[in-house]
Amino acid sequence: MRKEIFFIIIQFVVFAIYLIDIKILNFVLPEWIGYFLFFIIAIGVVLVFFGILNLKDETWFFFQSSTSAKSDVFVSEGIYKYLRHPIYAGIILIMLAYAFYAVSLLKLTMALVMWFVLYNKSVMEERWLIKKFEEFRIYKNSTGRFIPKRNRNR
Repeated sequence: MRKEIFFIIIQFVVFAIYLIDIKILNFVLPEWIGYFLFFIIAIGVVLVFFGILNLKDETWFFFQSSTSAKSDVFVSEGIYKYLRHPIYAGIILIMLAYAFYAVSLLKLTMALVMWFVLYNKSVMEERWLIKKFEEFRIYKNSTGRFIPKRNRNR
């Protein structure tokens, strides 16, 4: 089985487990923390939205044939100017914030597992991108994976 398919299956399983609602802790968060966590969830949704929007007509490279004309382009504009993996970053933010909001150890554990999976998947994708695009190496050094890099030259 190809590694990318393995990662997709793991993501699906982790997300399916995340949807299970088991209450172990009987704890209610203060209202202001709930609002703060919903704000973090909104940031995650915005990251996912702009990550998808900025892909434009490009498709995700794992589903392209090696002869596809679109496989000769990688996106580095829009939100991708600041983050190499905004969709992954958004998913992680949403899952972590909701896990805290729901006060769920299972959801928190699955969010951390998803973070680990998406980190490793992004490492694999970036190895492929470095082989495919020489300019990706420069882009990688100037752009954060999940958190924007502080660029002192701006």
